[in-house]
Formats: sequence, structure tokens, C-alpha cells
Amino acid sequence: MRKARRPLWLWLVLFLVSCGGAPPPPPPPPPPPDDLTSFQLIDAALLAGEIDSDTALAYKVFATFADPRLPEEYLGDDAGRDGTLLMAELARRLDSLPPDLRTDLTPFLLPPAQTGSWYERTHANALSPEQLTWGTLTTQNDKVKVWWATQRPADAARAEKFVAELDARIWPSLTGLMREPLPDCGEACPQGGGDTRIDIYLVPVSRSAVTGASATGAASAYIIFNPLDSFAILAHEFMHVIQYAYPMASDDEYDWLFESTAQWAMDYVYPATNGDPDVPATHEEQEAAGAFLGNPETSLEVTNDDHEYGAYVFPFFLGGAGKDGSAVKGIWERAGMSSSLAAVNAALAARGGFDEVWPLFTMRNWNQDPVGDYKTWDELTPGAPTKGNFVIGLPGKDPLDSAVPHLAAFYYRFTFESESVKSVVIENPYSSGGDQSAHLWVLAKVGGQWRQPEDITRVEKKRYCREQPEEHVEELIVVVSNSAWQDREHTLSGGNIVVDSRALGCTCDALQEVTEWAGTAGFSYESLADDGQHRLELALSAAVGSQFGATISGGGGPATGTTAIDKTLSGYDQEGVLHFLSSVEGSGSPVPAPVQGDASTVVLVIDHAACRYTMGARTYVNAIATNIEGETTDVVVPTGSFSTAWRPIPDDLNLTGGGSFPVHSSQYILGQDELIDAFLYDDFYLKSILGEEGMGSASVSWSLSPVPKGP
Repeated sequence: MRKARRPLWLWLVLFLVSCGGAPPPPPPPPPPPDDLTSFQLIDAALLAGEIDSDTALAYKVFATFADPRLPEEYLGDDAGRDGTLLMAELARRLDSLPPDLRTDLTPFLLPPAQTGSWYERTHANALSPEQLTWGTLTTQNDKVKVWWATQRPADAARAEKFVAELDARIWPSLTGLMREPLPDCGEACPQGGGDTRIDIYLVPVSRSAVTGASATGAASAYIIFNPLDSFAILAHEFMHVIQYAYPMASDDEYDWLFESTAQWAMDYVYPATNGDPDVPATHEEQEAAGAFLGNPETSLEVTNDDHEYGAYVFPFFLGGAGKDGSAVKGIWERAGMSSSLAAVNAALAARGGFDEVWPLFTMRNWNQDPVGDYKTWDELTPGAPTKGNFVIGLPGKDPLDSAVPHLAAFYYRFTFESESVKSVVIENPYSSGGDQSAHLWVLAKVGGQWRQPEDITRVEKKRYCREQPEEHVEELIVVVSNSAWQDREHTLSGGNIVVDSRALGCTCDALQEVTEWAGTAGFSYESLADDGQHRLELALSAAVGSQFGATISGGGGPATGTTAIDKTLSGYDQEGVLHFLSSVEGSGSPVPAPVQGDASTVVLVIDHAACRYTMGARTYVNAIATNIEGETTDVVVPTGSFSTAWRPIPDDLNLTGGGSFPVHSSQYILGQDELIDAFLYDDFYLKSILGEEGMGSASVSWSLSPVPKGP
């Protein structure tokens, strides 16, 4: 029911009437926005410091019961909202209120037919208490009694229809799933209505509401119901009465579940039309869906007089196409737990709890192809909006904020409009599992068809090769969600998810676009060989770089940088004394060898068919050789070389590696059937003393990458 407001022309009339001889007063404030409720307007004033919390409570009570004491500026659109949570708060806070305010608000906690109630006071000027009489009707099961004031004869007809609908649908549907409501105190207390039946009072209020006899223990409750509300709204309020039959650890902790599962009950009882001849409607519960689906960044249990109603989508999702209500029942059976989220998690244990259910739920909340289940199940059309919408025309990297609050989600859409983007890689900072609450899912549209959702939570890099028809992604939806429920302060903090739209294709396909490679290679090796006749001390090193043109099978280029050798050979005489025999010492830039065609170089070889590579480096250096006589000679000597076994080419084409390589002679390598990791150094004395398999190991490293194309 939409609340009546003064039209704009009436504001103008009031303003003109006030303009006598005196200066006119300030014009009244404009009507509030249509999409704000009275409670939201009051909360905004409270947040702004314009009113205190006690006044805010009173104003909400006045708004609920259409009390004229509510200031005009707080009249909002309360259609589809109720006052059940407010009545629980009022009961909780009543004793702490100032005496005058407590006196004003106490009557609202009394049933309308009770002496001293708000309803009696409202009509005191027009009718005496003796003239306020009530008619009643009882359901066939003798468990519910509907009241109406006889001074409002039209309500009698509605009462008959409500009783019939309670018998036919509402009672059997909801009590067939949940517990039956508890009978009230009957004649033992003024609130009992004279018997133990559940009481429903038809009175003109802005918000229908349920008042429970206890805030936490299993309790009876009665309903204040606007006769202009529909059968579906009655199902909502009756679900509140059932909820009071469950012991709760704390009513405010379960506020969001009160409203979300009551809103869900509307769909459970009335999957489509409400069957109400006076207020016909279909899918009434869906009016609240956008408040939840449209705010995916808001945590599940947040209440703001909007979000908690829309959160019915969660139990709706749990019920699936068959509208199974067992999860709702299981949750309320655990309402004695101190945490409402713990109760939900426990009820969903067989389904993996929030850790398994939450990412599936957030994916379905997209509610567009290929996850349009909500439309199929219930003709529900709203879906989650995107936090970012990227139209990709050129290669580049897009970092995505992943700081998702607990039990919330972010959505990002990418649309690829240019064939200059040949591959797309999603870099996932959560793949290591450091934050078990983080979940990353993707939807991909390829060849005009959406693929089913894919969980890439534990995938470090998800790749799409757009040059391949089966991976030519046209649109991409990235969903990052946070399933944390124990720590409500937990926000994902792994850093940005990066969507890298690349000019290079994937792995070996991308090699066709590589025109140059650049990188570095290095090695170091030390050895001491001593057989009692000769002693050889050797140290070799190189730190070189190269940039070279590429072919489909690789390439190679001259090595630049530094390299060094330090070798000393000594011999033992008959007395075992070492004597210098020769040495070679040199360092500096690598140079060509004196043999034609042999150069200091870095070489890359690519096996395109198998998408693998091998690489190596060879260096020579200018040195000084000194013989036993002390004579010196300028020489060019090798400082060593290495070559790798075959290695797979990684997705990003960055070829990096290294480690401890065994040292062998070139003759040994030539005898191998397959490539192996090896450092090569030929020396007669070294090999004769240590043997081919005993020459130790060298430390090797390399890093090669494609050279980016210029603009």
C-alpha cells in the first residue's frame, strides 16, 4: 500500500494562504523521494544528528501505525514493508525510555481491542470505549481468530476472505513445513484476546506488524494487519508468528532472517498469483528482489528497511526450481545459536556450508545467460549489476578491485571489440589458497554462445586464446565473492585481480608474432682437481646478455657483458713439492673465438610442433697464458658453455630458469640421444683427474622474453 501524500498544488495553496500581511513563512520541505521508506528517512535524520535515537524510535512507531504525530517530512513509501522488527525493538527498549515517551509508546504494545490501546486512544474523540465493538471469525481448525472493528463494516468481508485463505492455503502450507504457532495466553492475560487462538486484528495501519510475547524464548504472537493488504502479505505476517515459535538467542541478531524468510514465505505459499480477488497481484515478493540483487557488495545480513526483504533471494535460491523449504526449516530449528550466520552455515552443512554455497549463489545472482535460473524458476528478472564494465579495443591490463566484504560479491564485465587482442589472461592472486573465503568464477561467451560457469579459484592464470575459434572469447563476466561468515570484519585483501588483454597469442601460436628476443644468461663454475701428480685450480664465470631477431624455430645473437677465467696448473716433484706449470687468466667482454664462425653467443631453439624450447650460451674471453718459464702469450680461450634440456614454453613466453647443471665435456654431450641440462668444459687434465662423471656442477641461470613491439 502506497502512502498518500499532499500533491504539489496543495503545497502551493498552503503557501499562498499563509501570505497575509506578515512575511510568509519558509516553504515546507518538498515531498520525499518515492523510493525511500519512512524508516529510511528517519534513520537519515538520526544519522545527520537532527533527532536522537529515542525520537527516531517514536517516529517509526508513529509511521507504522499511521499516527498523525509523525512529522510530514518523514512520510515515506512504506508499501511492502512491515513493523515486526520495530515492535521487537520497542519492547526491548521500552523500560529505558524517558517516562513521558514510555507513556506515549506503551499503548502500541497492546492489542487494538484491549482497553488503553493505541487504537482506543485514536478513536477516543469520536467514539466512547463502549462504542468500539469488535466482530470476530475463527478458522475451521479453531486456531486463528480474525478481529475487525464493527464501525468499519467493509472489513467484515475482508475478514471472511482472510479466514478462508488461512484455512485453504496459508496455514497448511506454512505449518506443513515449519512448526505451528504457539497459542497465546488466552484469558490469563489482557493480550490473549479471551482465548488461546492466534489473533489477527484488521485495522488501518501503514505497516502490518507482528508483536511477540517474548523477544527470545519460544512465544505466542499476534498480528496487526491492514485489511487492504493482500493474501501474500498475510502469509508474510503469519510466517512471523511462526518464527516466534522458535527459541532465539537474540532477536536483533536474527532481524535479517525474520524478514528474508517471511518474504520468501510469500513465494512459497503463492508461487505466482496471490489469488486475492480484492488485491490481485503476481509475484509480490519480487518487489523487494532488486534491493538485494542490485546491491551485491552489501553483506547478506545487513538490515536497512530494504536489503533484508530482498535477501529472500537467498532462501529462494536454496529451494531451487522445486521451491524446497527444508533449508528454511533447518535454519530456524537452529535459531538458538548465538550467530544467525552460524545457524545458516550449520543448516547447510550437507551442502558444504557457506564455503560451497555462497559462490554458487553469487553466480546465480547474475541472472543472465547462461545462469538465468531465476527467470525459469519464478519469472524473476532482476540481476546483479557490474562494479566495472570494460570495453576492450586495444591490448592492456585492467586491475580489478577484489576487496569484497564478507558474504558479498563484485561483478565485472569485459567486452572484446578488437582482433588486436589475441589472448586474454586472468591473473588470480588468490590461487594459492591463502584466503579460503575468496572465490573467483568466470562466464565466457565464445562464438555467440555462453559457456557454463567455471570456477577458477585455484587457477593462477586463466587463459583464453582468441586466435583459436574454440577460445575466441567475446564477453567475459568475472565474479569475485567472499564466503566468510565467522568474521564479519573480513574483507578480501589479496590484491587486484588482473585481466591482461594481450597483443600476443597463446604459447606457440604467439611465437608467430615474436620478431625479437632479449635476455640474459649466466654461469659460474669452480673446481679443484688433484691426483698427486698434477693440481688444477679452475674458476669460470659469465654474465652476458643478448638481443636477436627471431624465426619460428628460434634464433641467436652475440653475447655482451662480462666473462672471466682463472686457471692454474701445478705439478708435484719427487719430494711432493708443487711447482707452477702454467696459468690462464682473463676477464672482460666476451669475444669471438679465433676459429671462423665460432662466437660468444646466446642461442634459443624452438620446437614449434611440441611447443618447447632449449637454449644455451657460449663465451670466449681474451686472456694471458703464462708457461713454466714465465713467458706470456695473449690468447682467446673458452670460459664455458651450457645447454638445456627441452622445456615447455610458458603462456606468457617469458623463458626463465636455471639451477645446478652437471659438468661434462662436449664429447660426452655428442653421445647423448636426447638433450640434457649440462655445462660444457673441455680440459685434458681436469677430465683425466676427475673423470667424466666427477667434474661437479655449475650454477646456471637464464631469462629470455619477447621484445615488445613499438607503437
